[in-house]
Amino acid sequence: MSHFAAWGAGPLIEFLGQQRRHRANIVTYGAKIAVGAVSAVAILLAANMAQAHTSGSPVIGPDPNLPTMPIGANAIESPTGFDVALEARIPSRCELGRGADIDFGELTGGLSAVAHVGLECNVPFDLNIRAANGGLTHKSKPTGEGPFSGRLGYGLGIDVPVLAPVEGLMSGRYESRQLLSGVTLSSADAIAKGGAILRFETRAPEGAGLLAGEYSESIVLTITPRM
Repeated sequence: MSHFAAWGAGPLIEFLGQQRRHRANIVTYGAKIAVGAVSAVAILLAANMAQAHTSGSPVIGPDPNLPTMPIGANAIESPTGFDVALEARIPSRCELGRGADIDFGELTGGLSAVAHVGLECNVPFDLNIRAANGGLTHKSKPTGEGPFSGRLGYGLGIDVPVLAPVEGLMSGRYESRQLLSGVTLSSADAIAKGGAILRFETRAPEGAGLLAGEYSESIVLTITPRM
């Protein structure tokens, strides 16, 4: 089972879960992030050919019956031939793709899941990861009730293949509470090779265990190109 949804602010990874007799789900969403300015490749070509003729001699130069090319602003005139000025540009592009659905089943500690997110950036970039709750949190009783906890922590590992120009790996390992204030990974001078892998693992419940009900968490990924 899989589905995708687009959001303007960034890839949204939403966790839905239930404890004990309720079903637990983790749903990931992906979205397109800021796209760098796109510009067309421009090639300017200009030429100027000198003409010279003497009295009684044939004219030496371009065939007057053929169409001529106007001299552009970047052309350089030469008395012995012609010069060609070339210009080109490669547009920068940074995008985050979409994720997939993950079903944890009954929510407890020691569960693991993997999410694949499309990531493409042809310039060095920063990747920010921020969580809303810092754990899978009970929807109506986030602080729990009695001896039962309303929050389940998790660990997050992220790996992003990069090129600099040799292949490498941009990696980070975090606990869910660290993500409350946000963390940022930097590619340094590397660019993205394509794709990112997110690995989740739930931690052991605190207290007497988890309170029955639905749990949720939201994680936002933001990619920022560095030109």
